[in-house]
Amino acid sequence: MAVLSALCYGAALPLSRLAYDHGANALTIMTLRYLAIVVLLGLWLHATGTRFRMAPRLMLACAAVGVCFVAISGGTLASVSFIPVNLTVVVFYTYPMMTLLVVSAIERRRPGTLELLAIVLALLGVGLAVQVSFETLNTAGVGFALLAAVGVAGSFLIASRTIAAAGTTRTTFYACAMALLGGATLTLAFDAVALPNSPFGVALIAVVIAVFATAVITMFVAVRLIGPVRLATFLCLEPVMAIFIAVLALDEHLKSGQWLGVGLVGLALLLASRRET
Repeated sequence: MAVLSALCYGAALPLSRLAYDHGANALTIMTLRYLAIVVLLGLWLHATGTRFRMAPRLMLACAAVGVCFVAISGGTLASVSFIPVNLTVVVFYTYPMMTLLVVSAIERRRPGTLELLAIVLALLGVGLAVQVSFETLNTAGVGFALLAAVGVAGSFLIASRTIAAAGTTRTTFYACAMALLGGATLTLAFDAVALPNSPFGVALIAVVIAVFATAVITMFVAVRLIGPVRLATFLCLEPVMAIFIAVLALDEHLKSGQWLGVGLVGLALLLASRRET
């Protein structure tokens, strides 16, 4: 589930970039993605006879996950307006380390050797894969990217505890409903409604929505099955997938250093799949 989520998240990035060329924009796509998930899961909950109502504390926890989703999207979108995308990506992918440190503190233990090694290799691999440069550092840009990273870590930590009581489907439904509210508010506030101007653009958005919905749902399943730390490490596969899709769809090419980065991410995933002895 974690690998599938990472692959879908990675595929959604370059596909969204193609959709921008046909009249869409980031805020509109973000809002439509969460709208589709809410409608889909709402119909599923109704069809299966699952109660929508939850205890207030669980509803609040789901809302907090949704706020984290908005912080992720808003943080990354704001960050790339101050610093290059590749630098935003590297700062953003500090969230596996954040997740590990917080989980270790909560569980009152030292981070495992394999956990630390896997996360360090993954971050190094991501940096090489996206060809990061630190020549254009900007405090605001780094700050927004860190906000997005905190949002990811927070969503994992809160969701992993909420799912046990509320279930995967209801947690995902209410978290995405809150994210939909935030995304729609931002889209309307900035008058950023932009729909595709061609049938191909509409088809692209439909594919992006389907891929993103799969990514979100499998991510919540994965956090229940393997926990937030291992999930965070596996999701480092996302930028690697985005790079490969860009190579195929946008006619880009990988350099030798990028291949090394891909290899390091692969090694990190192998280490993350092993359990501490």
